[in-house]
Amino acid sequence: MANKYRSVWEQNSELRGWLMPDPEDDKRGFCKVCKCSLIAHKKDLLLHRKSRKHIESEKKYYAGPSKKITEFLTTNISKKRKVAELKIAAFIAEHCSTRTADHLSELLNSLDDNSELLKGVKLHRTKCAALILNVISPCLLEDQILDVGNEKYFLIIDESTAIDCTKIMCLITKYYSKLKRKIITTFYRLMELPQEML
Repeated sequence: MANKYRSVWEQNSELRGWLMPDPEDDKRGFCKVCKCSLIAHKKDLLLHRKSRKHIESEKKYYAGPSKKITEFLTTNISKKRKVAELKIAAFIAEHCSTRTADHLSELLNSLDDNSELLKGVKLHRTKCAALILNVISPCLLEDQILDVGNEKYFLIIDESTAIDCTKIMCLITKYYSKLKRKIITTFYRLMELPQEML
């Protein structure tokens, strides 16, 4: 007849911390460290504690917490590289399609083997579009608002229909810039018109 598991064993200094009742069989014990079911004999439990399998599993089990995934993802990007990538993204936004970022990045990497900056530039179309949308665009908008200030300006409005038949309103501002000392006409924003306004 098999012995029944005794919860008193969990208080024993040699069995404490790793022994618990088997969730599937109340007559057996379970080792948390090795994740295995054990016969409910105190002598067998003590022998298991001294086994090579348990000792090696215990080292891994109590080795401490695993590193967080964010520790593997953090990279130190130099300020020069950030500036270079922003300048390239701004150039692409003004002069060409974001798809060219894939090829331009590879071209810059191959130009000079001695330049750590050029070799480090990693800018493909996804990152380029994100930089334009989330970094460059808000900064330019803020600069434009500060430049206009409380001065008078013209708001030029144009309505258009996109490919998917949604109506879009384009807003362009025309104002005198005190900083540049000339009249500037520049894009302000695109707004999708709600169906009720059509």
